[in-house]
Amino acid sequence: MTNIIARALAVLLLVGGAARADDAAEGQRAKFRLQVRTQIEQRLAAAAGLDPATTARLAQIVDRSDEHVAQLQRDQRDAYRELKQLLEQPQPDPNAANRLIDRISANRSAVMRAEEDRTREVRKLLTPIQYGKIVIAYPIVNRQIRAGIRKALADHAAAVDDSFNE
Repeated sequence: MTNIIARALAVLLLVGGAARADDAAEGQRAKFRLQVRTQIEQRLAAAAGLDPATTARLAQIVDRSDEHVAQLQRDQRDAYRELKQLLEQPQPDPNAANRLIDRISANRSAVMRAEEDRTREVRKLLTPIQYGKIVIAYPIVNRQIRAGIRKALADHAAAVDDSFNE
């Protein structure tokens, strides 16, 4: 499954590459993010020994939180891009720069609050032992997923190189 996710990322990077990708590419990226999130949720639930009902409730909490954080991160990216463009102008407007800096700062704070809220909600759902197992398993699962993505990207790059050499 990790190999499928990693290959999907490689395709998405090729199809959607630019930050201002079209709706179809954004849809593909959203589908990929969902696959990765589902894979992480399943592995963490297994590591904590969660029953199906608790796993479903955990998924609801994480999904809701991730959607909110993703929205904030998109706005963060837009504000950063706007600030960069503003600063590249010969005479940047200091007031506009301040507004963008405030927006970036507010988004960072909102992301941290959302993550803290998610943590509180998940801790209410799980026992301390279950949550502790997730705390220990998360970095391992995250590294495994990232390694799979990197491997698929490298494999894809090698395949592209081979196709140019033929």
